[in-house]
Amino acid sequence: MSLEIISNAFAHYATGKRTEAKDLCGEILRDKNSPSHLLAMYLLGIIALDEGDLDNALNYLRIAVSSSPLFAAFYHNYGVALMRHGDTEKAIACFHQAVALDPGASAHAYSPTWRNLGDGTLLFEPGFSIDLAYAESAKILQLYLK
Repeated sequence: MSLEIISNAFAHYATGKRTEAKDLCGEILRDKNSPSHLLAMYLLGIIALDEGDLDNALNYLRIAVSSSPLFAAFYHNYGVALMRHGDTEKAIACFHQAVALDPGASAHAYSPTWRNLGDGTLLFEPGFSIDLAYAESAKILQLYLK
């Protein structure tokens, strides 16, 4: 059941329905034994990042990275949050870790499915975003847009 809920949450997020996505994540988080608990935390982090709520974004994404350090997207989005928070050194380390964990996906899988948010950020679906100014300075952009 929780896998269906998190799937619906990501679907709502992908179509711009953040409130619905957050509500579904909240439902998952009420069940501490849910197998989707970590994904709900991650999605809440992405939504907070999209909304400019850096404190919550950092909190949720830090939990995601520390709980499951093998997902490139977790590191990438945590890096974006850190960069926006001004912690460039840690952010670049996260970007490098994301590329190290999944170099093929970083260069190929995400590049066809992006949209420009108009604020200097590309959003990679689902929820994989790059701040262009920071990505260029970190030499990450070329890895994602080959």
